[in-house]
Amino acid sequence: MDMKVIAVLILLHMMMQLSEPLSASSPSCCTEVANHISKKILRRVLRYEKQTADGICVLSAIILYTRHKKLCAKPKIQLIKQLRKRNDKKYSNGNIQREKKKKVKNRRAWKRQ
Repeated sequence: MDMKVIAVLILLHMMMQLSEPLSASSPSCCTEVANHISKKILRRVLRYEKQTADGICVLSAIILYTRHKKLCAKPKIQLIKQLRKRNDKKYSNGNIQREKKKKVKNRRAWKRQ
């Protein structure tokens, strides 16, 4: 083989090895944000994260995680502010903790009251 071909192959191999760790560790940023989030969706949120517009990501957003989806919303939305205010007081890690509903043993007795 020609020395130029060998040098190019070695160079390509080194570039592939260097690029793999960078792509695996790069965060996924929101590219679009919603102007409105319904209460129904907010009830399904399991946790949220704050994305800032400095550094790698261009937009500031709140990333809402539901069971199957990841949604990006503007941090200025009133319902998002209320959600963060209510949960930031109790929990600092961003996980949403909900109180479990009390189970009623006898529904008929409950309706009579």
